[in-house]
Amino acid sequence: TPVDVVGLAEGVTALVAGKEHTCALIGGGVKCWGRRDFLGNDASADSATPVTVFQSGVTALAAGEAHTCVVVGAGVKCWGNNDDGQLGDGGTAAAQVPVDVLDLTGAITGLSAGYGHTCAIVDGGAKCWGRNTLGELGNGGTTSSGLPVAVTGLTSGVQQLVAAYKHTCAVVAGDAMLCWGANDYGELGDGTTIGRKTPVSVSGLDSDVTAMSGGYGHTCAVANDGVKCWGWNRVGQLGDGSAWTTTPGDVIDPSAPNVTPTPTRTATSTATPPQATATPTATSEPAVVDAYENDDECNVAGTTAADAAAQTHTFHDAADVDWLRFNATAGRTYRIDVEIPVGSRADVVIELYRGCDQASIDRWNENFTPGARLQVEATEDETLLVRLSNVDATVAGGDVRYTVRITELADEPDHGALIIVAGRLRSGDPLQQNIHNVTDAVFSIYQAVGMPADRIRYLATDSTRPGWTDSATTANLEAAITDWAVDLVGDGRALTLYIIDHGIQDQLYLDGVSGQRLDTAQLDAWLDELQATVPDVKINVIIEACYSGSFIEGAESISGPGRVVITSANQLYPAWASLTGAEFSDQFFGRVRQGSNLYSSFWEARTSVQARWVQQDPWLDGDGDGIANEAEDFAVAADRGFSYVGTFADAWPPHIFAARLTGPIQDASGVIEADVRDDQGIDDVWAVIVPPSYAPPETSDELVPLEGEDLPAPIRLQAVGDGIYRATYAGFEEPGVYRVIIYADDNTGLQAQPVTVEVST
Repeated sequence: TPVDVVGLAEGVTALVAGKEHTCALIGGGVKCWGRRDFLGNDASADSATPVTVFQSGVTALAAGEAHTCVVVGAGVKCWGNNDDGQLGDGGTAAAQVPVDVLDLTGAITGLSAGYGHTCAIVDGGAKCWGRNTLGELGNGGTTSSGLPVAVTGLTSGVQQLVAAYKHTCAVVAGDAMLCWGANDYGELGDGTTIGRKTPVSVSGLDSDVTAMSGGYGHTCAVANDGVKCWGWNRVGQLGDGSAWTTTPGDVIDPSAPNVTPTPTRTATSTATPPQATATPTATSEPAVVDAYENDDECNVAGTTAADAAAQTHTFHDAADVDWLRFNATAGRTYRIDVEIPVGSRADVVIELYRGCDQASIDRWNENFTPGARLQVEATEDETLLVRLSNVDATVAGGDVRYTVRITELADEPDHGALIIVAGRLRSGDPLQQNIHNVTDAVFSIYQAVGMPADRIRYLATDSTRPGWTDSATTANLEAAITDWAVDLVGDGRALTLYIIDHGIQDQLYLDGVSGQRLDTAQLDAWLDELQATVPDVKINVIIEACYSGSFIEGAESISGPGRVVITSANQLYPAWASLTGAEFSDQFFGRVRQGSNLYSSFWEARTSVQARWVQQDPWLDGDGDGIANEAEDFAVAADRGFSYVGTFADAWPPHIFAARLTGPIQDASGVIEADVRDDQGIDDVWAVIVPPSYAPPETSDELVPLEGEDLPAPIRLQAVGDGIYRATYAGFEEPGVYRVIIYADDNTGLQAQPVTVEVST
């Protein structure tokens, strides 16, 4: 409940808050409280009460995640973190006292601060500085700047400006709204999920915008016809009852009838993967159709191409069915893949036809799997028809969604070479077994899809690992890349390199005990040498480590033409271990095992991880420009993976169909229940309890464990029949919101997409 801030009972005219600090404008002065680094008074300790930063002269203030700025006199001053140049003083050194923003002259009428960038309205034009890796500065580039730069096309007429997490928006003359920067979740509102380096118009908001605000992956605006929001909607932040949307949607009056909001008890990211052609997702009742309607009858089925981007559909009305068609070539084999995101109530049936007036030639109807799949060989050049329906035709709405994709399979595998590296930080590392569990699984997965053992090099400090080849040293890794792999790759055969261990910026530990470290420059040079010897080689690099994104965006980079680089985290934050492996890799290689391409595997793993640990931001660079998670990157990665005849996987991971608390919490005790289904048999169901006080480490060169002094020990849920698993947790003692994360795996080793239940105490 609200408490009074000491000494600020009256006179406050503005208030801003960052991640760990708050500031108030009072009588032209500024007072702040919270973490010492962000107070602005060169404090040596955190402060739980307001401290004075400015006595007078301040007319506006703004707070980012870890920095603060004010308009004072005729200029702007900032303090706090400065990793990306967000303080505007031309450098990247943090400042615990205000510093001048340079090269900023003119009348300043607006100021806003985001995650790592800051913007101001100067003489009616927009200027920004700081982080620009996703185009946040709007100047057409992706180079961060420690000095203000002009936003392209916005030299005058800017009325409002907001710097959000990794995107920026403006209201300009005529009350129209423009946005630019990151667009993973449709937060720019232009109907796509393609990032923009210069301003684009927000769909439908070309006038009458009176206010706006931006958050983490979502944006809202006030227009004459009400409040509208768009972007990410993992916990219902759009207020429109939808799963997500790439264009503005109305915030629903809670008293309005016939609205079925997106469930939040099983909250998880429901954003459709970014694609070159964005696919809107329908909202819940009142029914809003998806982008492919009307497709309810065979004779109006839309045509999709094999290997095109996945389509997102919804069963928006009771008894809704979806039809699509694709052209098949005689003798070629095709796979129809349906994926169902966590939280969706879809349970899809696939039926395959050769004509609208003919009987079905094949059918998938396996209940309670997280997807569906059919494989068919074309007997002649023909058009094949696909009918998709829900097992329970009465289950419908905007949250009953799924994706479908057609893949043409190669006749034979193009096995290249695989290098697996299991690093070691130190002797007695409690997470060393996790590391080996993951690398053993990778070895097993690639053998299961037919890769011969002589095409795999397994480097580890433990010679007892199955398939072990040699020690994890820089010399052995260099030899594997530049010598051993040369005769095994090229002509469509890829080199895949997987490395897992603890890490620091631009470095990974191969064997910390013997001082063996791998840095970005070394790896880049070895890959360059391989590409010089085998010019057409495709290279896939997957790195599981803290700060692994620094291998894409850092002082050096291994990104380059012909390379798909996937990292489990960005360059600023650590990565999480799972109970027995690693959160990202568990999900990523589970998808690879199912035959998904690198893009689909990455996106499902990223979505899964971010639903639980939002600080962990996996990256993918596929076009070699050193900028992650762009549409161009995903298009390249979608063409890589196991897509050939013989990779059809009959086994599916478990599906957590629902998760909940069965009743109110009493005496700090509550019963956790999960409905878990599988086609092979459940091996284990468990829950990780994240209390309100849990603060993820800001810095750590070690994978973050799921148990330890900051988190209670995971609890096992016991089977009680009919797919229901339960456990009682008696530790709901803190006030606030707990996150209960449910996990499950089956007896084949496949793991379900975890589901998060939020519990308020």
